Amino acid sequence: MITEHLTIVVPIFSLICIIGFVQNQCLDPNSEQRNDNSNCVATCQRKNLLENPKFCFEKNLTLKLDCYCKTNYYYDESTKKCVEFMKCPCNIGNNEVSRFANKCGTDCTTMYNRNCTPVLTWGCWCSREYCRNEQGACIPIE
Repeated sequence: MITEHLTIVVPIFSLICIIGFVQNQCLDPNSEQRNDNSNCVATCQRKNLLENPKFCFEKNLTLKLDCYCKTNYYYDESTKKCVEFMKCPCNIGNNEVSRFANKCGTDCTTMYNRNCTPVLTWGCWCSREYCRNEQGACIPIE
């Protein structure tokens, strides 16, 4: 009698475990599996206000197993994790510095003798000699 129950229970338990594993195969807690065949992933490096923040590229270029960052999370290429946008590193190539590394705080205009408002975008200020334009890019002060 017990062996008959085990014969039925063990395969069912195994099937439940396999299904649970397949549904929860994303290792990053801020990512999720999507079956919509989307190749769009929001990444920190490509979070430029001049473009749509969802940047499309080939599938599985970043996260494995068809896992994508959840809504309002961005793939940080340096840590290979999904993070909130304020934790994205600033784009040095776009002349940005982190608001956490930049000690001038809200007094950037005085410190840098700027004619522009030091708009904080994605947790980043424009670096010295640059101002953020209306499209969100850091451009040289003229």
